[in-house]
Amino acid sequence: MFGRAYQSINLEGYTTSLVTKQIGNPMDAIKNLNEIDYNRNQGIKYVPMVLVPSRLACSIVVCVPDGFKALVASHGKYTETWDAGFHVAAPWTNITHLIGLQHYVYDTPVKECPTLDNVMVTIDITLIFHVESDEQQLRDFAFKLGPEGLDQMLQQIQQDSVRSLVRQRTYDQVYDLMNVTHDDALSGTRKDLNTSLAEYGVVVSDLNITNVHLPEDMHKSMQTSTIYHNENEYAKLKQEHEVLLIDNDETEKKEIQLMKEKLEQFEAERKNALAKEQAEYKIIKAETKKILAEIREQEHADVKRIHADSRLEVAGITRKRDVSLSTIKAGGRAEADQLLVETRAFEIQKKANADKNVAEKRAEALTIEADAEAEAAELLVSQRMFKEKMRQLQVIEGLSTNRDISISGNNGDNYVAQMVSGGRQAAILGVNQSQL
Repeated sequence: MFGRAYQSINLEGYTTSLVTKQIGNPMDAIKNLNEIDYNRNQGIKYVPMVLVPSRLACSIVVCVPDGFKALVASHGKYTETWDAGFHVAAPWTNITHLIGLQHYVYDTPVKECPTLDNVMVTIDITLIFHVESDEQQLRDFAFKLGPEGLDQMLQQIQQDSVRSLVRQRTYDQVYDLMNVTHDDALSGTRKDLNTSLAEYGVVVSDLNITNVHLPEDMHKSMQTSTIYHNENEYAKLKQEHEVLLIDNDETEKKEIQLMKEKLEQFEAERKNALAKEQAEYKIIKAETKKILAEIREQEHADVKRIHADSRLEVAGITRKRDVSLSTIKAGGRAEADQLLVETRAFEIQKKANADKNVAEKRAEALTIEADAEAEAAELLVSQRMFKEKMRQLQVIEGLSTNRDISISGNNGDNYVAQMVSGGRQAAILGVNQSQL
Protein backbone atom coordinates (compact mmCIF):
# COMPACT_ATOMS: atom_id res chain seq x y z
CA MET A 1 0.00 0.00 0.00
CA PHE A 2 2.75 2.41 1.00
CA GLY A 3 5.92 2.98 -0.90
CA ARG A 4 8.66 5.54 -1.46
CA ALA A 5 8.41 8.07 -4.30
CA TYR A 6 11.33 8.07 -6.67
CA GLN A 7 11.80 9.95 -9.92
CA SER A 8 10.41 7.03 -11.94
CA ILE A 9 6.96 7.37 -10.25
CA ASN A 10 4.54 9.99 -11.55
CA LEU A 11 3.11 11.87 -8.55
CA GLU A 12 0.82 14.15 -10.56
CA GLY A 13 -2.67 14.27 -9.04
CA TYR A 14 -1.50 13.15 -5.59
CA THR A 15 -2.69 15.07 -2.54
CA THR A 16 0.04 16.44 -0.30
CA SER A 17 -0.05 15.59 3.40
CA LEU A 18 2.37 17.32 5.78
CA VAL A 19 3.74 14.97 8.47
CA THR A 20 6.27 14.71 11.29
CA LYS A 21 9.01 12.13 10.68
CA GLN A 22 11.29 10.28 13.08
CA ILE A 23 14.94 10.10 11.92
CA GLY A 24 18.28 9.08 13.33
CA ASN A 25 21.34 11.30 12.84
CA PRO A 26 20.43 15.01 12.46
CA MET A 27 22.97 15.25 9.63
CA ASP A 28 20.66 13.01 7.54
CA ALA A 29 17.88 15.61 7.75
CA ILE A 30 18.22 16.81 4.15
CA LYS A 31 18.21 13.26 2.84
CA ASN A 32 15.09 12.37 4.86
CA LEU A 33 13.40 15.61 3.85
CA ASN A 34 13.71 14.66 0.18
CA GLU A 35 12.38 11.11 0.71
CA ILE A 36 8.61 11.22 0.10
CA ASP A 37 6.31 8.38 1.15
CA TYR A 38 3.10 7.90 -0.84
CA ASN A 39 -0.12 5.92 -0.75
CA ARG A 40 -1.13 4.81 -4.25
CA ASN A 41 -4.60 3.64 -3.31
CA GLN A 42 -5.57 6.92 -1.67
CA GLY A 43 -3.43 9.12 -3.91
CA ILE A 44 -1.58 10.78 -1.01
CA LYS A 45 2.07 11.78 -0.83
CA TYR A 46 3.47 12.36 2.63
CA VAL A 47 5.87 15.31 2.76
CA PRO A 48 8.01 15.46 5.95
CA MET A 49 8.08 18.98 7.31
CA VAL A 50 9.22 18.48 10.90
CA LEU A 51 11.92 15.91 11.73
CA VAL A 52 12.54 14.37 15.15
CA PRO A 53 16.15 13.10 15.35
CA SER A 54 17.54 10.73 17.94
CA ARG A 55 20.97 10.85 19.59
CA LEU A 56 23.32 8.41 21.22
CA ALA A 57 23.43 8.52 25.00
CA CYS A 58 27.22 8.84 25.05
CA SER A 59 27.47 11.69 22.56
CA ILE A 60 28.10 15.24 23.76
CA VAL A 61 28.11 17.07 20.42
CA VAL A 62 24.99 17.60 18.30
CA CYS A 63 25.17 19.02 14.77
CA VAL A 64 22.29 20.98 13.23
CA PRO A 65 22.54 20.98 9.40
CA ASP A 66 22.43 24.20 7.40
CA GLY A 67 18.91 25.41 6.54
CA PHE A 68 17.29 24.05 9.71
CA LYS A 69 16.28 25.31 13.13
CA ALA A 70 16.25 22.95 16.11
CA LEU A 71 13.95 23.23 19.15
CA VAL A 72 15.79 21.76 22.15
CA ALA A 73 14.34 20.27 25.34
CA SER A 74 15.99 19.14 28.56
CA HIS A 75 14.19 16.36 30.47
CA GLY A 76 11.23 16.89 28.12
CA LYS A 77 10.96 20.68 28.73
CA TYR A 78 11.75 23.24 26.05
CA THR A 79 14.92 25.22 26.79
CA GLU A 80 16.18 26.99 23.65
CA THR A 81 16.40 27.12 19.85
CA TRP A 82 19.60 26.14 18.04
CA ASP A 83 20.87 27.58 14.77
CA ALA A 84 22.83 25.52 12.25
CA GLY A 85 26.22 24.30 13.48
CA PHE A 86 27.80 22.20 16.22
CA HIS A 87 26.42 22.36 19.76
CA VAL A 88 27.67 20.79 22.99
CA ALA A 89 24.84 19.32 25.04
CA ALA A 90 24.31 17.00 27.97
CA PRO A 91 22.97 13.48 27.25
CA TRP A 92 19.52 14.41 28.64
CA THR A 93 19.19 17.28 26.12
CA ASN A 94 17.34 16.31 22.92
CA ILE A 95 16.08 17.94 19.73
CA THR A 96 12.28 17.74 19.76
CA HIS A 97 11.65 19.52 16.44
CA LEU A 98 14.05 19.94 13.51
CA ILE A 99 12.27 22.39 11.20
CA GLY A 100 13.48 23.10 7.66
CA LEU A 101 13.43 26.73 6.47
CA GLN A 102 13.27 25.91 2.76
CA HIS A 103 10.19 26.33 0.55
CA TYR A 104 7.60 23.54 0.46
CA VAL A 105 5.27 22.68 -2.43
CA TYR A 106 1.74 21.78 -1.32
CA ASP A 107 -0.51 20.11 -3.92
CA THR A 108 -4.16 19.31 -3.27
CA PRO A 109 -7.19 18.74 -5.53
CA VAL A 110 -10.53 20.30 -4.69
CA LYS A 111 -13.14 17.83 -5.92
CA GLU A 112 -16.81 18.26 -6.84
CA CYS A 113 -16.72 22.05 -7.21
CA PRO A 114 -20.02 23.28 -8.73
CA THR A 115 -19.78 25.93 -11.43
CA LEU A 116 -22.25 28.72 -12.10
CA ASP A 117 -24.17 26.36 -14.46
CA ASN A 118 -23.99 23.47 -11.90
CA VAL A 119 -21.27 21.39 -13.59
CA MET A 120 -19.04 19.52 -11.14
CA VAL A 121 -15.31 20.07 -11.77
CA THR A 122 -12.08 19.14 -9.96
CA ILE A 123 -9.45 21.84 -9.45
CA ASP A 124 -5.75 21.01 -8.81
CA ILE A 125 -4.22 23.80 -6.79
CA THR A 126 -0.59 24.25 -5.77
CA LEU A 127 0.82 26.63 -3.21
CA ILE A 128 4.40 27.31 -2.11
CA PHE A 129 5.16 28.25 1.50
CA HIS A 130 8.02 28.42 3.99
CA VAL A 131 8.49 28.86 7.73
CA GLU A 132 10.07 32.04 9.13
CA SER A 133 13.14 31.75 11.37
CA ASP A 134 11.72 33.81 14.29
CA GLU A 135 12.18 31.84 17.52
CA GLN A 136 8.76 32.60 19.04
CA GLN A 137 6.93 31.83 15.77
CA LEU A 138 8.85 28.54 15.46
CA ARG A 139 7.77 27.59 18.98
CA ASP A 140 4.14 28.46 18.24
CA PHE A 141 4.25 26.47 15.01
CA ALA A 142 5.87 23.42 16.60
CA PHE A 143 3.84 23.24 19.82
CA LYS A 144 0.49 24.78 18.78
CA LEU A 145 0.01 23.92 15.10
CA GLY A 146 2.47 21.36 13.78
CA PRO A 147 2.57 19.90 10.24
CA GLU A 148 -0.74 18.06 10.72
CA GLY A 149 -2.60 21.16 11.92
CA LEU A 150 -1.10 23.20 9.08
CA ASP A 151 -2.21 20.53 6.64
CA GLN A 152 -5.80 20.69 7.86
CA MET A 153 -5.82 24.50 7.84
CA LEU A 154 -4.47 24.68 4.29
CA GLN A 155 -7.01 22.14 3.02
CA GLN A 156 -9.92 23.90 4.69
CA ILE A 157 -9.03 27.40 3.46
CA GLN A 158 -8.26 26.12 -0.04
CA GLN A 159 -11.51 24.19 -0.26
CA ASP A 160 -13.61 27.22 0.72
CA SER A 161 -11.71 29.69 -1.47
CA VAL A 162 -11.60 27.51 -4.59
CA ARG A 163 -15.26 26.49 -4.36
CA SER A 164 -16.23 30.16 -4.02
CA LEU A 165 -13.97 31.01 -6.96
CA VAL A 166 -15.37 28.28 -9.25
CA ARG A 167 -18.99 29.03 -8.30
CA GLN A 168 -18.67 32.46 -9.94
CA ARG A 169 -17.82 31.02 -13.41
CA THR A 170 -19.45 28.75 -15.97
CA TYR A 171 -17.83 25.47 -16.90
CA ASP A 172 -16.36 26.88 -20.13
CA GLN A 173 -14.75 29.73 -18.17
CA VAL A 174 -13.08 27.54 -15.57
CA TYR A 175 -10.04 26.88 -17.78
CA ASP A 176 -9.27 30.59 -17.64
CA LEU A 177 -8.27 30.13 -14.00
CA MET A 178 -5.16 28.09 -14.88
CA ASN A 179 -1.83 29.83 -14.49
CA VAL A 180 -3.44 33.18 -13.68
CA THR A 181 -1.09 34.29 -10.94
CA HIS A 182 -2.49 37.80 -10.71
CA ASP A 183 -6.16 36.83 -10.42
CA ASP A 184 -7.84 38.90 -7.71
CA ALA A 185 -9.52 35.88 -6.17
CA LEU A 186 -6.25 33.88 -5.93
CA SER A 187 -4.45 36.90 -4.50
CA GLY A 188 -7.22 37.26 -1.94
CA THR A 189 -6.92 33.59 -1.02
CA ARG A 190 -3.15 33.94 -0.56
CA LYS A 191 -3.68 37.00 1.66
CA ASP A 192 -6.26 35.11 3.76
CA LEU A 193 -3.83 32.22 4.20
CA ASN A 194 -0.98 34.52 5.25
CA THR A 195 -3.25 36.36 7.68
CA SER A 196 -4.36 33.08 9.30
CA LEU A 197 -0.85 31.63 9.46
CA ALA A 198 1.05 34.80 10.44
CA GLU A 199 1.20 33.94 14.15
CA TYR A 200 2.87 30.61 13.32
CA GLY A 201 5.51 32.11 11.02
CA VAL A 202 4.18 30.32 7.90
CA VAL A 203 4.29 32.49 4.75
CA VAL A 204 2.57 31.49 1.49
CA SER A 205 4.65 32.98 -1.33
CA ASP A 206 2.74 31.65 -4.36
CA LEU A 207 -0.66 30.13 -5.19
CA ASN A 208 -1.60 28.68 -8.58
CA ILE A 209 -4.30 26.55 -10.19
CA THR A 210 -2.38 23.91 -12.14
CA ASN A 211 -5.18 21.85 -13.70
CA VAL A 212 -8.95 21.71 -14.22
CA HIS A 213 -10.80 18.39 -14.62
CA LEU A 214 -14.26 18.42 -16.26
CA PRO A 215 -16.63 15.43 -16.58
CA GLU A 216 -15.76 13.21 -19.55
CA ASP A 217 -18.92 14.01 -21.57
CA MET A 218 -18.44 17.73 -20.97
CA HIS A 219 -14.84 17.43 -21.97
CA LYS A 220 -15.71 15.76 -25.31
CA SER A 221 -18.52 18.22 -25.93
CA MET A 222 -16.22 21.13 -25.24
CA GLN A 223 -13.55 19.57 -27.44
CA THR A 224 -16.00 19.17 -30.38
CA SER A 225 -17.38 22.65 -29.85
CA THR A 226 -13.87 24.03 -29.63
CA ILE A 227 -12.80 22.26 -32.84
CA TYR A 228 -15.86 23.55 -34.75
CA HIS A 229 -15.35 27.02 -33.31
CA ASN A 230 -11.66 26.99 -34.20
CA GLU A 231 -12.37 25.78 -37.76
CA ASN A 232 -14.98 28.49 -38.20
CA GLU A 233 -12.59 31.05 -36.81
CA TYR A 234 -9.84 29.72 -39.11
CA ALA A 235 -12.10 30.08 -42.17
CA LYS A 236 -13.01 33.62 -41.18
CA LEU A 237 -9.39 34.49 -40.55
CA LYS A 238 -8.34 32.91 -43.85
CA GLN A 239 -10.94 34.94 -45.74
CA GLU A 240 -9.89 38.09 -43.93
CA HIS A 241 -6.30 37.24 -44.74
CA GLU A 242 -7.02 36.90 -48.46
CA VAL A 243 -8.96 40.18 -48.46
CA LEU A 244 -6.07 41.82 -46.62
CA LEU A 245 -3.61 40.45 -49.19
CA ILE A 246 -5.66 41.93 -52.06
CA ASP A 247 -6.03 45.22 -50.26
CA ASN A 248 -2.35 45.23 -49.44
CA ASP A 249 -1.39 44.57 -53.08
CA GLU A 250 -3.59 47.42 -54.32
CA THR A 251 -2.41 49.70 -51.56
CA GLU A 252 1.20 48.77 -52.30
CA LYS A 253 0.80 49.54 -56.03
CA LYS A 254 -0.89 52.86 -55.26
CA GLU A 255 1.80 53.73 -52.76
CA ILE A 256 4.54 52.79 -55.25
CA GLN A 257 2.99 54.95 -57.98
CA LEU A 258 2.42 57.79 -55.53
CA MET A 259 5.96 57.56 -54.24
CA LYS A 260 7.29 57.47 -57.82
CA GLU A 261 5.38 60.65 -58.66
CA LYS A 262 6.55 62.27 -55.45
CA LEU A 263 10.12 61.22 -56.25
CA GLU A 264 9.95 62.75 -59.76
CA GLN A 265 8.45 65.93 -58.38
CA PHE A 266 11.08 66.04 -55.67
CA GLU A 267 13.90 65.53 -58.20
CA ALA A 268 12.52 68.38 -60.41
CA GLU A 269 12.23 70.67 -57.41
CA ARG A 270 15.75 69.78 -56.32
CA LYS A 271 17.15 70.42 -59.83
CA ASN A 272 15.53 73.86 -59.92
CA ALA A 273 16.81 74.58 -56.44
CA LEU A 274 20.27 73.36 -57.49
CA ALA A 275 20.29 75.70 -60.55
CA LYS A 276 19.31 78.63 -58.34
CA GLU A 277 21.93 77.73 -55.79
CA GLN A 278 24.61 77.43 -58.50
CA ALA A 279 23.69 80.87 -59.93
CA GLU A 280 23.81 82.39 -56.47
CA TYR A 281 27.12 80.60 -55.87
CA LYS A 282 28.62 82.14 -59.03
CA ILE A 283 27.46 85.63 -58.03
CA ILE A 284 28.86 85.16 -54.53
CA LYS A 285 32.11 83.83 -55.99
CA ALA A 286 32.51 86.92 -58.29
CA GLU A 287 31.73 89.29 -55.44
CA THR A 288 34.18 87.43 -53.26
CA LYS A 289 36.94 87.80 -55.88
CA LYS A 290 36.24 91.54 -56.11
CA ILE A 291 36.33 91.91 -52.35
CA LEU A 292 39.54 89.88 -52.16
CA ALA A 293 41.20 92.07 -54.84
CA GLU A 294 40.26 95.21 -52.93
CA ILE A 295 41.51 93.68 -49.72
CA ARG A 296 44.83 92.72 -51.37
CA GLU A 297 45.34 96.24 -52.78
CA GLN A 298 44.57 97.79 -49.44
CA GLU A 299 46.88 95.25 -47.86
CA HIS A 300 49.78 96.22 -50.17
CA ALA A 301 49.22 99.93 -49.47
CA ASP A 302 49.07 99.29 -45.72
CA VAL A 303 52.22 97.19 -45.87
CA LYS A 304 54.16 99.88 -47.77
CA ARG A 305 52.97 102.59 -45.39
CA ILE A 306 53.84 100.46 -42.40
CA HIS A 307 57.32 99.70 -43.84
CA ALA A 308 57.97 103.46 -44.48
CA ASP A 309 56.78 104.41 -41.00
CA SER A 310 58.80 101.64 -39.46
CA ARG A 311 62.00 102.67 -41.34
CA LEU A 312 61.50 106.29 -40.30
CA GLU A 313 60.92 105.28 -36.73
CA VAL A 314 63.92 102.94 -36.83
CA ALA A 315 66.13 105.77 -38.18
CA GLY A 316 65.00 108.09 -35.39
CA ILE A 317 65.58 105.39 -32.81
CA THR A 318 69.01 104.66 -34.31
CA ARG A 319 70.02 108.35 -34.11
CA LYS A 320 68.83 108.58 -30.56
CA ARG A 321 70.70 105.39 -29.78
CA ASP A 322 73.95 106.70 -31.35
CA VAL A 323 73.73 110.00 -29.46
CA SER A 324 72.98 108.17 -26.24
CA LEU A 325 75.85 105.77 -26.83
CA SER A 326 78.28 108.61 -27.61
CA THR A 327 77.22 110.51 -24.50
CA ILE A 328 77.47 107.37 -22.39
CA LYS A 329 80.88 106.49 -23.86
CA ALA A 330 82.28 110.03 -23.27
CA GLY A 331 80.98 110.07 -19.73
CA GLY A 332 82.30 106.60 -19.22
CA ARG A 333 85.77 107.51 -20.49
CA ALA A 334 85.90 110.58 -18.26
CA GLU A 335 84.83 108.59 -15.25
CA ALA A 336 87.31 105.88 -16.17
CA ASP A 337 90.21 108.38 -16.46
CA GLN A 338 89.26 110.01 -13.17
CA LEU A 339 89.03 106.61 -11.52
CA LEU A 340 92.41 105.64 -13.03
CA VAL A 341 94.09 108.82 -11.67
CA GLU A 342 92.51 108.34 -8.28
CA THR A 343 93.53 104.70 -8.32
CA ARG A 344 97.16 105.56 -9.13
CA ALA A 345 97.31 108.24 -6.46
CA PHE A 346 95.75 105.89 -3.96
CA GLU A 347 98.19 103.17 -4.98
CA ILE A 348 101.26 105.52 -4.65
CA GLN A 349 100.06 106.75 -1.27
CA LYS A 350 99.46 103.22 -0.06
CA LYS A 351 102.88 102.09 -1.31
CA ALA A 352 104.59 105.04 0.42
CA ASN A 353 102.77 104.28 3.64
CA ALA A 354 103.70 100.65 3.27
CA ASP A 355 107.40 101.47 2.64
CA LYS A 356 107.38 103.75 5.65
CA ASN A 357 105.85 101.03 7.80
CA VAL A 358 108.35 98.49 6.47
CA ALA A 359 111.31 100.81 7.23
CA GLU A 360 110.00 101.49 10.69
CA LYS A 361 109.44 97.78 11.32
CA ARG A 362 112.96 96.93 10.03
CA ALA A 363 114.50 99.56 12.25
CA GLU A 364 112.59 98.18 15.18
CA ALA A 365 113.75 94.66 14.21
CA LEU A 366 117.42 95.75 14.04
CA THR A 367 117.14 97.49 17.38
CA ILE A 368 115.55 94.42 18.93
CA GLU A 369 118.17 92.14 17.31
CA ALA A 370 121.05 94.32 18.58
CA ASP A 371 119.62 94.43 22.08
CA ALA A 372 119.15 90.67 21.97
CA GLU A 373 122.74 90.06 20.82
CA ALA A 374 124.09 92.38 23.53
CA GLU A 375 122.14 90.57 26.20
CA ALA A 376 123.12 87.19 24.74
CA ALA A 377 126.84 88.08 24.56
CA GLU A 378 126.99 88.63 28.30
CA LEU A 379 124.96 85.49 29.01
CA LEU A 380 127.02 83.23 26.63
CA VAL A 381 130.57 84.03 27.96
CA SER A 382 130.53 81.15 30.43
CA GLN A 383 129.05 78.83 27.84
CA ARG A 384 131.77 79.68 25.30
CA MET A 385 134.53 79.06 27.84
CA PHE A 386 132.97 75.75 28.79
CA LYS A 387 132.76 74.69 25.15
CA GLU A 388 136.42 75.71 24.60
CA LYS A 389 137.58 73.64 27.62
CA MET A 390 135.58 70.71 26.40
CA ARG A 391 137.18 70.91 22.92
CA GLN A 392 140.66 70.98 24.51
CA LEU A 393 139.81 67.93 26.58
CA GLN A 394 138.56 66.13 23.46
CA VAL A 395 141.89 66.95 21.67
CA ILE A 396 143.95 65.65 24.56
CA GLU A 397 141.76 62.55 24.76
CA GLY A 398 142.34 61.95 21.05
CA LEU A 399 146.07 62.37 21.38
CA SER A 400 146.12 59.96 24.26
CA THR A 401 144.45 57.24 22.29
CA ASN A 402 146.47 57.80 19.08
CA ARG A 403 149.43 55.37 19.05
CA ASP A 404 151.05 57.05 16.13
CA ILE A 405 151.77 60.30 17.99
CA SER A 406 154.79 60.79 20.21
CA ILE A 407 155.03 63.75 22.53
CA SER A 408 158.35 64.87 23.82
CA GLY A 409 159.00 67.52 26.30
CA ASN A 410 161.56 68.66 28.74
CA ASN A 411 162.80 65.32 30.00
CA GLY A 412 165.89 66.63 31.69
CA ASP A 413 168.71 64.16 31.99
CA ASN A 414 166.38 61.08 31.89
CA TYR A 415 168.02 58.95 29.27
CA VAL A 416 165.44 56.30 29.36
CA ALA A 417 162.75 58.77 28.47
CA GLN A 418 164.91 60.15 25.74
CA MET A 419 165.44 56.69 24.26
CA VAL A 420 161.76 55.83 24.40
CA SER A 421 160.82 59.07 22.83
CA GLY A 422 163.44 58.68 20.14
CA GLY A 423 162.36 55.14 19.34
CA ARG A 424 158.78 56.27 19.04
CA GLN A 425 159.64 59.05 16.71
CA ALA A 426 161.73 56.73 14.53
CA ALA A 427 158.82 54.34 14.24
CA ILE A 428 156.51 57.14 13.12
CA LEU A 429 158.98 58.35 10.57
CA GLY A 430 159.74 54.80 9.40
CA VAL A 431 163.47 54.95 10.16
CA ASN A 432 165.28 51.90 11.50
CA GLN A 433 166.69 52.74 14.91
CA SER A 434 169.70 50.57 14.24
CA GLN A 435 170.69 52.97 11.55
CA LEU A 436 170.83 55.81 14.00
